[in-house]
Amino acid sequence: MQQERLRALGQMASGIAHDINNAISPVALYTESLLEREPNLSERARNYLVTIQQAIDDVAATVARMREFYRPREPEMQLARMAFNRTIEQVVNLTRARWADLPQQRGVVIDLRLELAPDLPAIMGAEGEIRDALTNLIFNAVDAMPEAVRSQFVPVL
Repeated sequence: MQQERLRALGQMASGIAHDINNAISPVALYTESLLEREPNLSERARNYLVTIQQAIDDVAATVARMREFYRPREPEMQLARMAFNRTIEQVVNLTRARWADLPQQRGVVIDLRLELAPDLPAIMGAEGEIRDALTNLIFNAVDAMPEAVRSQFVPVL
């Protein structure tokens, strides 16, 4: 009975993964197309598209992990050299809507300041996994703050 439930859960995860891939494919294609074929994009628009592209890559990695649940194998973590400061800046951009734009619509100001080490050497890591962890950390911090305290929130990454 337990094996049958796990098999059904795995099939459901595989189906969800397939649906998510179908949903993000057009976004990925249009984003890539705009970045490659529109030379007159403003720097701001180009940065937004790069951020969208990174978010799509992270979703695709999550979907791949969901598929691995259905086809259990020994996972191989792919570590690569990564610039940690750049990853932190990407996370700040990916999460900006949650900690800046949405709260500001409710009259709450969250002031996020980065104090990054300027000469931080590259590290070995799974960049997507680290980006996911930092994203969750920021989201959890914002969600955990009471409304009255949010205007004083100053995370330092």
